[in-house]
Amino acid sequence: MQMPALKKISTKSTYEMILEELEQRILNGDFAQGELLPSEAKLAELLGVGRRALREVLRVLELKGLIEIRKGVGARVTRNDLDSFLNSMNQNVRSYLSGNRAELEHVWELRGLIESSAISSLIQQKNVSILTKLQENLSSQLKAASQKDSQEYQKHHFAFHKLIVKALKNPLISMIHGQLLNLIYEPMHTTGKQPGIKKLVIAEHEKLVKEMKAGNFDEAKKVLDDHLQKSVNRISSLGK
Repeated sequence: MQMPALKKISTKSTYEMILEELEQRILNGDFAQGELLPSEAKLAELLGVGRRALREVLRVLELKGLIEIRKGVGARVTRNDLDSFLNSMNQNVRSYLSGNRAELEHVWELRGLIESSAISSLIQQKNVSILTKLQENLSSQLKAASQKDSQEYQKHHFAFHKLIVKALKNPLISMIHGQLLNLIYEPMHTTGKQPGIKKLVIAEHEKLVKEMKAGNFDEAKKVLDDHLQKSVNRISSLGK
């Protein structure tokens, strides 16, 4: 009889247990906002762990926006509000992408989900105000491109996509979407400098606005998907 394949049973590392304990205490309010945590030496003693592992945990908690570490003061519990969450998310994703360049596509996938949902809302609402602003934005893109002003063009390019997401009327989604755009600003700015790229991208934007004005969601989504995939392909080619 053949022995079935078995998975090794993993146990939590000391680092993981410290992180889980402190994070839970902070989120539960055991350590209140603005309160100083016990000193590093005291915490290590209370938890029965080494200071090296504890120091790494504190660094991670700071990245998550749960504490702020100041030299000579210590670690203070910070307000875990929306801005803190978004900044923490942005830092964590940047850190992840620095070692996983191919996963940049995941950012575009999330962009696509948000923007296609916004396009659906925009069409259903027949939001003339946003459609008018999108048309005006296209004129600004064309002007910046004709003047070969890459920075100004990129500003209007991102504003175009932010306007679409405004149709959802959800400030949280708009802020998350804005953070995604911040993550990809540099590679987008670099590809936008390539000859002929601005003209091609503006043409894609014009086609998207045309389909939205006509109320054709399926066609608009196809244009958006194609637009985002081409953007991913252009950025992927930078490292080749």
